[in-house]
Amino acid sequence: MTILFDNASKTLNTATRGQTFFKEIVFAVPKKYRSTLPEVQWISDGSYFANPDVVLTSEDPFSGPYALQNDGCGKPGLRIHIPEKLLSTKGTERAKAFVKEWAKYRYGVFDESGFAGDALYPACYTILGSNSTRVTDCADKDVVYNLRQTSKRDPGSCNPVPVYGKNQHVTSSLMSRTDLPQVTHFCDDDTHPHNRNVPSKQNLLCREQSTWKIISQHSDFKFKPVKKVRNVKDTVTFKYVIEPDVRLIVAVDTSNAMVQEDRLDMVRNAFSYFVLYSLPEFSVVGLKNLKNKDSPLLVTVKAPADAEQLIDSFPEQYGEEEVCIHCGIEQALQTLKTNSEISQGQIVVISATDIDESHVANLENVLQNNKVTLHVLYFRKRLKAAPLLQKLAFVSGGSFFYIPEDFKRGSSMSSLTLIYEAFRSIYESFSWTNKNHVLVEQKTFTEDSCTTCSLSFQSDPSMENFQVLLTGPKFVLGPPVIRDKTVLSNGNQNFSAGHSSYSYKIKIAAYVFTIKNPKSNEWSLTFERRPGSDKPVVVIVRASSSKKDGITHMKTWIGTEESSKGMLSKRPPVTFYSEVKKGHLPVSNATVSAILYHPESLEEFKLDLMDRGDGDPDITGYDGIFSRYFSEVPRSGYYILTTVVESYSSGIQSGESLAVSKSFRCCGSSYPAELTYDAGPFKRIVTYGSFYVAAEYAKINFSPRRINDLRVEQVLQLNNRMTYLLKWTAPGNNFDYGQATKYQLRMFSSRDDAWNSFESDYVLIIDIFHIHGQILEPLTAGTSQSLIIEPINATSGVYYLAMRTENSEGKYSEISNIIEINYDAPFIPLIKPTTPSIIDITSDPTDFHEGKEPMSDNFKLAIGLSVGFLFLCIIIGIILLLYFARKRKNRKEEEAKRQKILSQFGGGPSLDEVHKAESRDALCQSNNALNVSVISPVNSWTAGSLISHYETLQKNKHSDTSESSTIQPKDMSDTNSTASSKYSYINKVDQNTSLYDPIYFPPQQERDDANYPYNPTYGPFNPPYTSSLRRTPEIQPYASFHRQTPEYSQIYASPRRQTPEASSMGHGYSSNSINFYTYKSDRSPVHQLGTDL
Repeated sequence: MTILFDNASKTLNTATRGQTFFKEIVFAVPKKYRSTLPEVQWISDGSYFANPDVVLTSEDPFSGPYALQNDGCGKPGLRIHIPEKLLSTKGTERAKAFVKEWAKYRYGVFDESGFAGDALYPACYTILGSNSTRVTDCADKDVVYNLRQTSKRDPGSCNPVPVYGKNQHVTSSLMSRTDLPQVTHFCDDDTHPHNRNVPSKQNLLCREQSTWKIISQHSDFKFKPVKKVRNVKDTVTFKYVIEPDVRLIVAVDTSNAMVQEDRLDMVRNAFSYFVLYSLPEFSVVGLKNLKNKDSPLLVTVKAPADAEQLIDSFPEQYGEEEVCIHCGIEQALQTLKTNSEISQGQIVVISATDIDESHVANLENVLQNNKVTLHVLYFRKRLKAAPLLQKLAFVSGGSFFYIPEDFKRGSSMSSLTLIYEAFRSIYESFSWTNKNHVLVEQKTFTEDSCTTCSLSFQSDPSMENFQVLLTGPKFVLGPPVIRDKTVLSNGNQNFSAGHSSYSYKIKIAAYVFTIKNPKSNEWSLTFERRPGSDKPVVVIVRASSSKKDGITHMKTWIGTEESSKGMLSKRPPVTFYSEVKKGHLPVSNATVSAILYHPESLEEFKLDLMDRGDGDPDITGYDGIFSRYFSEVPRSGYYILTTVVESYSSGIQSGESLAVSKSFRCCGSSYPAELTYDAGPFKRIVTYGSFYVAAEYAKINFSPRRINDLRVEQVLQLNNRMTYLLKWTAPGNNFDYGQATKYQLRMFSSRDDAWNSFESDYVLIIDIFHIHGQILEPLTAGTSQSLIIEPINATSGVYYLAMRTENSEGKYSEISNIIEINYDAPFIPLIKPTTPSIIDITSDPTDFHEGKEPMSDNFKLAIGLSVGFLFLCIIIGIILLLYFARKRKNRKEEEAKRQKILSQFGGGPSLDEVHKAESRDALCQSNNALNVSVISPVNSWTAGSLISHYETLQKNKHSDTSESSTIQPKDMSDTNSTASSKYSYINKVDQNTSLYDPIYFPPQQERDDANYPYNPTYGPFNPPYTSSLRRTPEIQPYASFHRQTPEYSQIYASPRRQTPEASSMGHGYSSNSINFYTYKSDRSPVHQLGTDL
């Protein structure tokens, strides 16, 4: 070990440009190994045992060191494991391997090389769409590899091995190839250029930044000149620390506030179980009453009798004096300092009263200088602000446990279960080796919840024994449980009163079942409540093991996001973590849930923790470290966190695979499945305690989480077209919670465009026209999504794909990791589809993983379009055929009419003469009967004809001629007309008159009907001018226009005309007479027709 760290210190100094090295290495050794190294000068200091940096492991499945990383880029890891087999190897390679893992653990950087067979960080890769295979690495010079292909179909499964003797010129990077002899540097942005193009873990999680850029931002380099070289010392200082015996002082508040709600009684109950069953041997425990100034009682617990002495000495409530919190802490510090230069140890303050603010600053310094950890159990019905004791506990590195009294009905928690879990958590904080006590099940039965109550739980093979406790407040005054009706059963055997495993522990005030070496089985507990009892009954199931490989264990903690003062963090401030392992092996088939209880509102809700390796916050999948952001915060205030892990697997451990898998390198996107431990059906519960969320972080909607695992799963050739199957993990609407609104997937010509100009400098937006099958829509956070895309209209070349997510408030996530593809445009242009269904290649992209040949719709599309086009042509042809047939028919009819008129006129008449002839024929053929077909406004006389005739009449009037202006027909046989106007001329035209004489109408009222009157009736008449309208039987003559009824006005009247006498003539007109004819149609009113000659 000393040689390893000496060489590692020199390597670190070279790699960091002479700025850092290992100054001191502390070996913290559990006390059971004291006798094995008698020559070592041991130092007793418990401060090194809570969270060690490096752990030496035995029976580790890996051969080299590896860091456990549980947070993102630039964040420190959990710890480093060094398998003991590494110490037997020689050479400088192991020192460089340790420096590599130290950089991960300390500075939050990641591997720059890939992992064989890894889907996300492959050892070998191709620019997708091309055929050349490349190696994932980062080096200042080209490395010569021997590619050992493990699969012909999958280039990522190859194992690149550097060729011996061919790579002496390569000097970087330590995060890529520690097996090359001259490699001693990290990749940077200068002399050892970073390779941002490879799909390495560093590139994906650190946004393509170099490892040295991330390392140089750490506080280790903040106040050191970059170019100043610090020479490393020849040797590193080593210190050997042995685990000390537990030194613990419990200071109890015995004021009236602690008597309320049975607080003091419950503390005594949990403390009694703690000293009887949890404390290690030779623990030194003291009790201090915060009401008096007496020195604490110190007892070294070597046997159960010593523990019982402590229980009997537990402080009782008396007097009305006020408690003095700072006095009790100061006295406890003096007691711990006995026989030692510094205090060293743990202090537990149990109180319902806060400390005075004036003493806080002084106690902070004293606790830190004396390496004393302070834990606080604080009782309050409603706690809305953080007490000063919480601050004091956190400064010392201790825990704060808020113990409320009110709980949601049906909740498994109660004040007593929280106190029990607080003591168990304090026990685990003594040393990282204290993992042998676990909580299997707990439940609180209130007075009205049941009369005959029952509880079931699962035992598993890792348990050496388990205990079932039935206890509760005031249990010592009279158990509310009937002893003889309490039965524990595993289906084959019953344990009840009279059995040696069942007893009443008066020092705890509890009924206790103790079962040794239980088999994997389901157990049930049944008991009856004593009538009239109003106290709750609490059932607690705990298990332990002293075996070397330990019991299946879960550890829970909280991470907080630091932000600048006055500025909110870009991500949720609280992260939950749970590590579930059996020894050093992750447990497979386990699910972890976080149960959050808000005492102020009595609300309780559940949140699933994830171990899928999507990079934020979970780095490596299936490594046993589950995590989740607390993004959906419903309200501010205190929360109590409880985590529950369960598994329902078969319980068969693959022990044979462990011996075969020693050469695995940890860890790519996921922990090797062959190395996980199948624990079978089991359950564990951990109550972390309480934490506070400020009001500014409540009900905030954060931007969606960045996508870190975008990748091309497969390149598909479909009918000479290149498509890509993409996969990623869906983020949430509120960071990693809920369902986001929209994705933006775009294609770029360079990486810089994707990072810096996502909004503008893209080549193509991937929309519905470029997607096959499923649409591009976000699913619920944590869901694995896949999509088939085709860069339609893009030219051949290398492109880069990136995406981001939008939530319901219009907030965008950060740009995802960028993937590189090679696209070969098809020779034949594709038909651009109009809907996603037209280009639906397959209903499920996962079919490609199952070896199914995808069905292309191009052929179906061509057939559909051809049939549709042919059908459209047929319809158009039919319409055109009907149109031209009708047109030919109309021409034939027109020609027949024209020939008929030609036979009458003996020449080629004009078109007007044709229409006039048609009008005369129509009237003549009607024989003064009704002919509806000729009544049409479009065939009426034109205004020009009427005006011309009127001018002729006026000329005749002014010439004083005695000749009658009446137009007489020369040939009565020619009076019939076939004209289709309403008012037709019946005689041949006189040579000395205009073509037509006018017909005057009384003015009509304006109507909506354009063709009014449409169907008039008329009687027989024989004037020079006739109408096809039917006349009424009565003919009303008028002597003058002035005798016309007032409701009608004249259309035309001569100002010089004398009033004529009424004529008795029934037919015909003369220059001094006017006849008016009336007609009626099917509509009203009645109109009058007249002629002025």
